[in-house]
Amino acid sequence: MPFQLFIGARGVGKTYSALSYLAKRDNSVNKFLFMRRTDSEIERLITKYTNPFKTINRDQGLTIDAEYMSKERYGLFYDNFIDSEEPPNVIGYAAALSTFAKMRGIDYNDVDVIVFDEIVPEKHVHKITGEGEAFLHMYETINRNREFDGREPLKVYMLCNSINLNNDILLSLGIVSVIADMKVKGRSRYTDKKRGIYIELMENAEFRKRKGETALYRLTGGTEFSEQALNNRFTQDDFTPISKVKLIEYNPLFTFGAYTVYTHKNTSALYICKKKAVGVLNYEECDRDIMYWRFAPRYRQMVLARMVKYDDYATKLVFDALTKRQ
Repeated sequence: MPFQLFIGARGVGKTYSALSYLAKRDNSVNKFLFMRRTDSEIERLITKYTNPFKTINRDQGLTIDAEYMSKERYGLFYDNFIDSEEPPNVIGYAAALSTFAKMRGIDYNDVDVIVFDEIVPEKHVHKITGEGEAFLHMYETINRNREFDGREPLKVYMLCNSINLNNDILLSLGIVSVIADMKVKGRSRYTDKKRGIYIELMENAEFRKRKGETALYRLTGGTEFSEQALNNRFTQDDFTPISKVKLIEYNPLFTFGAYTVYTHKNTSALYICKKKAVGVLNYEECDRDIMYWRFAPRYRQMVLARMVKYDDYATKLVFDALTKRQ
């Protein structure tokens, strides 16, 4: 699967496993790209002292070093230390999604795999506008037309903690509702061969038990932090409004793009789903502001009254964003 997403508790080994794979494979012809969301993350990580391969070097007897090219705003990985007598051999690159658009002139034809670490930021970290679109443009820039030449598509390993599904990249990939459904039904793996997507919610009961006995998790047991970091729960996401209803009991109110907002015939409760009704007022993206001023106050009141249901979690996130206070 070209697109693979791994969601797991803190310290379960997502980054370590992915970087171990990069270190062990043959990088003499094809290189890898290590990616984080922002340039400040890359600048802090890609040094001799904060090298993400530092622990792997120690554990596996390797000599992978890192160097940040400040003027070019990208990083390089070498398979021997820079101060060695041997000339450094570049085995991979490092770049930030936030600044990648400025590097489109660089030839990444030799990159065949990306490890994108921490794609979902913690809630106190600033979000990037249009992050999902930036991710898709980045993939297109590197992948180009290699599949026309019979080459394998660029592979992306995306790694994150279970923080919040309200993430622009996950929404752009159309997998928010899939992950929400996995959590509700207790499933740990999902594969869509047609779309080329694999998702794994990494579970390890022994790790969770032993980690729960350490000082921090004895201190934070039962808190939101512990549920996210240890038990792999999306504590910031409420899946209870997701429901299927009998549309015969509702009247369409208006459409917005591919979505329709319905109102219950008796209770005035709302139901929003990805279905385009006909014969009602239709808003398109260019009408976003009009829709907001006409509908947002009512929507927020109905949400507080627990009188809004949705066909899936992605629909909820879309309308939460559309009606967020301006």
